[in-house]
Amino acid sequence: MDSLNANSLIIHLGDTYMKHILILLCVAVLTLIGCKKDDNPANPGGGGGGTITVSGTVLDFFSQPIAGAAVVVKGMGAVTTNSAGGFTFPNVTPPYDISMVIGSQKIAIVYQGLTRPDPSLIYTFGAFGSSSSATISGNVPGAVGKTTRVIFVSGDQVGSTTANQTTGAYSFGVSWYSSAASLSGTLYVLRFTRGANNLPSDYDAFGSQSLTISAGGTFANNNFTAGQLTDPVDQNISGSVTIPTNYTLNQRGLYVQFGQSPIFIGSEGGTLGTNFSYTVPSVTGATYGVTTGAAFSARSAFYFKSNIAAGTSNVSLPLQAAPQLSLPVNNGTNVDTSTSFLYAQGGGTGVNVVAISPNTPGDPSFVIFTSQSMTSIPNLSAQGLGLPSNKSYTWRVQQVFPAASIDAIASGNYINTLNGRTGDFGQGTSESFSFTTRN
Repeated sequence: MDSLNANSLIIHLGDTYMKHILILLCVAVLTLIGCKKDDNPANPGGGGGGTITVSGTVLDFFSQPIAGAAVVVKGMGAVTTNSAGGFTFPNVTPPYDISMVIGSQKIAIVYQGLTRPDPSLIYTFGAFGSSSSATISGNVPGAVGKTTRVIFVSGDQVGSTTANQTTGAYSFGVSWYSSAASLSGTLYVLRFTRGANNLPSDYDAFGSQSLTISAGGTFANNNFTAGQLTDPVDQNISGSVTIPTNYTLNQRGLYVQFGQSPIFIGSEGGTLGTNFSYTVPSVTGATYGVTTGAAFSARSAFYFKSNIAAGTSNVSLPLQAAPQLSLPVNNGTNVDTSTSFLYAQGGGTGVNVVAISPNTPGDPSFVIFTSQSMTSIPNLSAQGLGLPSNKSYTWRVQQVFPAASIDAIASGNYINTLNGRTGDFGQGTSESFSFTTRN
């Protein structure tokens, strides 16, 4: 898979860095949802006595509504989402804690300390519903010793592949998670020679053409001739990485962005310096993104800088120290819903994401968004997600930034940041600790 996934922040429990994932980007860490909302709303429906009416939506990572999910405001009863993923609670006193529960998958996602009346609660494990797909194939001019990327982009949907160097043949699938029966977009070709660091050193071919695909279809003979390709002007993007004390820089990658869609071009690892300079083509509609990562002990730091114009210098990639776990200690015992999970916060301005995952398939999973350095597992026994006894679990904390507040995380706009579609973002990931629940 080839495009950016702040799946790094689809909080797939176990991902550390941003992977090269289709904004299957599975992208997708929350797509701009169908109901776009103000990130700093006034109270539109609050009652007297400092209460508000909370009317929100439960969505999957691809902005599709989830019907039939249980939503619980702490201290109040549960409601079930409607066909549009909507729910309403009157007379809520902010700040409030709210949980969405997907009983069929034994997953609870919790937001602690919200004040906004219109939260978007995101199923951070990817797609919940079914997808549509189509296959694109064709030929481009063969070029032995060079890499030819073929890329289809339609809004925030993307698919890509590398053509055969000798024959120029290519074929790849595009999947999308929406009710759309077809996608109208652009098919791009970008050819380059890789340098000693495995990143492009020279671009000698670029071309594009319109293409519409439909669900279940196979779209062949999408060919490019040599006459349809131009030799773009090569430029540089350059800058530096700031790393936390004691961390070692170990990863950096280059992405091309057509509109909202970052596509992986290449990466470098091993012993890296803090300065970088990458060759990029100056082509219409394209900007560039750079990822970087560092590690210290079992903790890691990650940052993605997006929408860099060709020719830009002094690009800054600020990595921040990751959180550090404290209690319960590694291999702790007798953990229950009264146990406090304590950790030192990481650097930067961000929100903590506490991921508590079972080591036995079928036991409940919990993801908790909080701005605090302490949390606990919510008691969701009434929703069928009681913490089982004498079971082994693993927990860790990711701090995501920039995120000014929990209210900002619970906005429809934030998913675009995590998917690399708008703005820059980073995260620090703690070590993982194990524990056993109380008998």
